[in-house]
Amino acid sequence: MGYSRSKIVDADDPERVIAFIEGQGVRIGTTPDGLGKIDGNMLDIEDSPDLPPLWQVFGASRRPDGHWIIPELRTDLASPDAALHVGPQFVLLETAANDIARAAAGTDRLQMRSWHVMFLARGKVGPFRVDGEASVGSDGRVGVRLVTHDEGDGDRAITSATALLEAVA
Repeated sequence: MGYSRSKIVDADDPERVIAFIEGQGVRIGTTPDGLGKIDGNMLDIEDSPDLPPLWQVFGASRRPDGHWIIPELRTDLASPDAALHVGPQFVLLETAANDIARAAAGTDRLQMRSWHVMFLARGKVGPFRVDGEASVGSDGRVGVRLVTHDEGDGDRAITSATALLEAVA
């Protein structure tokens, strides 16, 4: 079992908390020889308006049918056991959730309030497609349910998620 807990803060204003992240998982494959733990202090990314959106970095796109996808599995998006890494899955799901919620609410002024993800199976082939639906509440909140499918592996469901977004001024 692995557990992770992080707090992301603004580098220029460490009192400004951007996100809390928690997760847990089970090792479902062995790590190849020579691949060790990454020192967290090695990751120093300077925020800039020139950076592309994360969905673009991971090769995601919105198909003409409206579904967000990541194409066939590439080694740079794979975990050590040759499955779609959780990072690209989170980015794909969050991008789809925001897109679906904006369309349902008729505004892009939404803030994520709650987020839950469950990993169901390994994504092995791709493309990886997100199906989702939104429900708009009378209080301006939007609930979104999502499922990621591995189209190249019998359309197998690999991840499910729920999001709650709220309209902001």
